[in-house]
Amino acid sequence: MRRVRQVAVAVMVAMAATVAAPMASGATTAASTSSTKTARIKAAKISVKYPRGWTVAPLTKSGIDRIVKSLATKNPKLAAVLSNTDLSQFKFFAIDPTATTFASNINVQSVGGGTLPTLADFTNQVQQAYTSAGGTFVGAKAMKINGKTAYRTDALLPIKAADGTTITAHEGQLFIARGGASAVVTVSSTNDPTGSALIDRIIAGVRLI
Repeated sequence: MRRVRQVAVAVMVAMAATVAAPMASGATTAASTSSTKTARIKAAKISVKYPRGWTVAPLTKSGIDRIVKSLATKNPKLAAVLSNTDLSQFKFFAIDPTATTFASNINVQSVGGGTLPTLADFTNQVQQAYTSAGGTFVGAKAMKINGKTAYRTDALLPIKAADGTTITAHEGQLFIARGGASAVVTVSSTNDPTGSALIDRIIAGVRLI
C-alpha cells in the first residue's frame, strides 16, 4: 500500500490547488443541495455520488498538462510533489462550476493493488506527505465501505487564488485497498461547516462495485 499512499497524497493536493481561482459569479455552492448523480468508475471498482450541478471534466493528457502548469505558479511545493506522480491514475474528476471563490471538486484514482498497513503506520506516512506538501494533517480513521475496511484522512491545504490571496481548503480522502484495483477518492471543499458536510456526504456515498 506504500505506492497508494504516496501517489494519492501527491495528486490530491495538486488537484485542489488548480481549482482555487474564481469561477462564474452569482450562484451558491453545490454543497447546499442534496440532489446527486452517481458515477460508476469501473477502473477503480467503485461508485461515487456527487452534486447534480457539478461538471464532469474529461481527463485528457492536454488537460492534465494544464493542471501541472497551473499548479507550478499557485503552489511550488505541491508542484514538486506532483512531479513524481503518475497522472494516468486519474479516472474521474467533477467540479462545482458555480463557485465564486473555491470550486469544490472530487477526483478518483485507480492505483493498482495493495493492502492496508496498520492505521498507525498509515497515519504516520500520510502525515509526513501532507507536511512535505505544505499542508496541515488533521487526522485519519478507519471506516467500512460495503463491509470492507478503508481509511479516511482529512487535511487543510493553503491555496493561492488568482488575486494573490491565500485560501485554506479542506481535503478528505478515502483509501480503499482491493487486491488488483485499489482506489483513492479525494474530495476538496471550503474549510467551513458547509464544506466539511459536503465532504462527509460524498465520502459516505462511496460504494464498491
